Amino acid sequence: MNHLKTLLLTVIAIILFISCQKSFHPRLMEIEQALSENPDSIYHLMDTMSMNDYDFSEDDKMYYLLLKASAQNKAFIPFTSKDDSIYKSVVEYFLAKVDSYLRMQACYVMGSIYRDLNCRIAAQEWYNMAKICAIYVRKSKINDNSDSMETQIKMCEEYLNQQFPGCIIKIYDKDY
Repeated sequence: MNHLKTLLLTVIAIILFISCQKSFHPRLMEIEQALSENPDSIYHLMDTMSMNDYDFSEDDKMYYLLLKASAQNKAFIPFTSKDDSIYKSVVEYFLAKVDSYLRMQACYVMGSIYRDLNCRIAAQEWYNMAKICAIYVRKSKINDNSDSMETQIKMCEEYLNQQFPGCIIKIYDKDY
């Protein structure tokens, strides 16, 4: 009887674990995979794509906007003050979420927006937040082999070193 209870509890735990795993709309997952290879094409595709054409949940809509901002940044299309107001809500949304990797990406996007708007101090604050989130990603071993994360962190540090030479406290270390 105890074995049956143990088996039943194990099955319930597995079902709960699988159901709690976050997955986004399949179309967004395709976009994410193609983003690193063709950011400019993905940005223009997303710019013409309507979220209303898909059955996107609130999570999907926010992830769509985060992917679009990432594509814009990777394609070297400058952000404007209009982008600042659009993506602030996306960043606030992901800052409230548990996923440290998405939180790091959102902070990095805000740092990039403020970089393009020549708001150096705000860019520094957001890039430092991205670096802090990266520490949690490293410690939790989530996306540990992500080249994208490594590149983003290096770009954060490079920007900060250029804008504030000698004033940077290194908070990111590869040993994490």
